[in-house]
Amino acid sequence: MTRVTIRMRWILNHYMYSLRELFPVLKNFFMYSGGALLVRGSSAFTAPITMSILSPEHYGLLALLNSFVSIACVICGLGLRQALFLEYFHCSSEQKQESIINILKLYLLCATPLLVIGFLFRGHINQWYFSNQSSTGLIVLCLCLIFAYFFSELIYQILQYENKSLLLTSLQIGFTTLVITTTIVLLWYGNYGVASLIIGQLAGVIVVSGIGIWYSLRCITANLRVCQLPTAKYLAQGLPFVPGMLLAWALAAGDRVLLARYLTLHDVGIYSVADLFGQLFYMTILIPFSNAYQPYLMKKFAENHHSLMDVERWNRKIMWLFLPGVTLLFSLGYLTTKPIVYRFLPPSYQEAIPYLWLILFGYLLSVASYFPAALIQFRKKTTFLASAICIPALLNVALNIMLIPHYHIMGCVFATIISYGSYFVLMLFYNQYVSRSL
Repeated sequence: MTRVTIRMRWILNHYMYSLRELFPVLKNFFMYSGGALLVRGSSAFTAPITMSILSPEHYGLLALLNSFVSIACVICGLGLRQALFLEYFHCSSEQKQESIINILKLYLLCATPLLVIGFLFRGHINQWYFSNQSSTGLIVLCLCLIFAYFFSELIYQILQYENKSLLLTSLQIGFTTLVITTTIVLLWYGNYGVASLIIGQLAGVIVVSGIGIWYSLRCITANLRVCQLPTAKYLAQGLPFVPGMLLAWALAAGDRVLLARYLTLHDVGIYSVADLFGQLFYMTILIPFSNAYQPYLMKKFAENHHSLMDVERWNRKIMWLFLPGVTLLFSLGYLTTKPIVYRFLPPSYQEAIPYLWLILFGYLLSVASYFPAALIQFRKKTTFLASAICIPALLNVALNIMLIPHYHIMGCVFATIISYGSYFVLMLFYNQYVSRSL
């Protein structure tokens, strides 16, 4: 047997061992991915119905409304869910329950006044953010959605951390079924236009939040009245994430605002349709893998305090397997489904198709940064995590301002890819710095 053969066999056995180690991750991945595929697949199935009724301009307005919801959720959330992530895997079962209770109390205390302020200044929001292209009624619906969104996302987060993949997937499927049903009834039969989609989301979020709160009250054994943990520490841990998350919004969704300012709502609609396919890939493949892999990796870090570097080396091997494998996957998927997309997408939206592959690649780069960021998060390098997003976010804004007037939507796409790539490289470099201190 030659040396080359021996070496190849050793490499194969080594990676097969890594894959066997990943079995719990893969099990949860297929659970999450299957649920996300049903969820996003249903959304993709109804997208042609929505697009046959809404014009690209109305779809562009919907994208701006969703962008507003995203940025407002960051501000109202105060980084509390990120603070929970930092503490959760270092707490006992009872401490986890107390942390969740205190975070809910703190959110209600802080977010309620912000919601009232939003209602009072809804006309100014329309003028400043939407350039008077929306209506105050739509903005009121969005404010209600923003307030309720925290509860449903917190439920999903806790179920993910506890590896309750079946319950999480069931909730997501129920949420999507309700959203799609409500949206189609209001859009098709009620002629409520863009409001139909916002009302559908709001109905789903309220139902999921109600189910989640009921389930949590059954499972929580801590006394709600005697939870006296100092809640100020959650603000101290969470608030540093808010500027970073706002910059992350500028990186992920701010391009729609710039497209609306430099071009038209029609261009925003076309870009949003292309991004819809990217989100389908992101939510059915990338995020399910992250949801399954990240808690598993954090637990491995927690169980191997004295050998963190060994776990990190294994994490890097998985990363370099993941990136080319997923690139090949979505490239094949793009080539095989492109004729189908042309067949079913309404003609007024088909100019979005040439942007799809590049947008998929951008989403892959955004998730690739999760691998080097895991060790940084475990070591609680909150200052870096909160500030690291500055470079790619500001770069994205600057590139969009420079490229959109000359290259239109393609300039926006390239700005996003370059920015996500810079964030991935930055995380790799800081991961190396943290690793040297282990």
